[in-house]
Amino acid sequence: MGPSLPFLNMSYCMKQINSYSSLNRFKSFHRALCLANSADAIDVLSISYILTVYKEGGDKPSSYDKELLTASVFFGMLVGGIVAGHLADKIGRRSALIGSLALNCLSGFLSTLSPSIHWLIVFRVMGGVGVGGSVPVVFTLGAEIFPKEQRGKAMCLIASFWMVSFLIIYLIVGYEYNVYKEYFEKSCEIDY
Repeated sequence: MGPSLPFLNMSYCMKQINSYSSLNRFKSFHRALCLANSADAIDVLSISYILTVYKEGGDKPSSYDKELLTASVFFGMLVGGIVAGHLADKIGRRSALIGSLALNCLSGFLSTLSPSIHWLIVFRVMGGVGVGGSVPVVFTLGAEIFPKEQRGKAMCLIASFWMVSFLIIYLIVGYEYNVYKEYFEKSCEIDY
């Protein structure tokens, strides 16, 4: 047997997570910041899944529409990042974070109801504004609220939740692929 790797031991990992926010008053807030970061990442990462299965009236969108849909989130993030900093200074970081997450949630809901790819692009821009608004506020709040001794560990854990969302998307898409395998194989044919 080789040396034991502590990061592969789940109880060790949970102790480390709890030690990062060892002050009880910060634990729930720290977890909320981690989940906010993960929710934003899921919103950004889901576009690759949407592009493989989206059909409008039985037809796949044009390559121009696909490019516009992909870029729409990032354009919204640019706008949201610029606006959220000023807004957070005026109304408070927590209020700006809640507003950005609410905008992101609303845009996700409206995206599911979009009647065309053009409306989907509009709602994805709106979602990008929410993501762009919440990401800087999440990290600013984390840097401001945690004690100096715990700040680095807490911020690393918050940032790692972006990667946790990769796993969540992979599990969701993997499950759906197994359930709707025949549909995926027909809809994901590569166009050359």
